Amino acid sequence: MASEYMFAVGTIGCSTRKGRKASTLLAAASHNRRTIQAELGSKGHIDPNRTALNETIFGPSTPQGVVALATSKMVEAGIDVQKLRKDYTQAIELLFSLPSRAVVDDRKYFGRCLEWTGERFGLTTILSADIHRDESTLHCHVLVSPLVDGKMRGSALVGRAATAELRDSFYRDVAKKFGLSKPTGKMTGVNRAVASRIVL
Repeated sequence: MASEYMFAVGTIGCSTRKGRKASTLLAAASHNRRTIQAELGSKGHIDPNRTALNETIFGPSTPQGVVALATSKMVEAGIDVQKLRKDYTQAIELLFSLPSRAVVDDRKYFGRCLEWTGERFGLTTILSADIHRDESTLHCHVLVSPLVDGKMRGSALVGRAATAELRDSFYRDVAKKFGLSKPTGKMTGVNRAVASRIVL
């Protein structure tokens, strides 16, 4: 039986609508680049002894560089950054995860995930991509600018219908070709807990 992959997508921003937790692009990039010291303590899910195994496969070398890249894209598009709403969507985050039992070359798999993200959102929208090997579940975070045709599209890019189509496309164009199977039903139990922990 093929191993089930995990794929999640969400927005990064300061909106607290529907009980969501506010977040920033800087915080997301800092987590992905492992620069938040508090996450590396004994109470965290990150194993500092394995952090050196992590890999940045796209984007600037620092969290601040990721934010600067996002800002420069907005300025180039003629967006007045000072006039954006306080709760605007700063980025879209895609999370790709492999089960521990999967016999897959993770570098090839996550490399293909990054390519697929470029195909779906546009190569120029990708801000960063990081493979994490220092947690119990092997995964990759990809941060994407929600800038489309000179406008900040925000959560419209990942509405219910758009996300369903993304899931179908990802299975068809990536996961299936690596011999992985679709997650069965809604994300529950351990998978839901893992996904929530990774995203947060």
